[in-house]
Amino acid sequence: MNLQDALAALTTSLESLNRDDVTMTPRVDGDELTVTVRSTDVDALRGFDVVAQPLPSEERTPDDLAHDITEVVERELMYGQLAATGEDGEFKRIVV
Repeated sequence: MNLQDALAALTTSLESLNRDDVTMTPRVDGDELTVTVRSTDVDALRGFDVVAQPLPSEERTPDDLAHDITEVVERELMYGQLAATGEDGEFKRIVV
């Protein structure tokens, strides 16, 4: 799968979730497509990361992958309270 095609589809898909209080940064890093979601409140930087590592054997298209990632981001944002970093200092990581 061409991750650059998935990135383009994801960038378009994430526009529908645009919120002033949240930044969503999609990027390709090697064989991973990652969306970093962050929000700053008075207490801390909060957020999560959604990561996709598609296998060559998967039959998802770039549009399918973008849709799956967008659904996860949307579901996490619906919870309303974004988590701060965990005990290990890392943000929650969700693998799609």
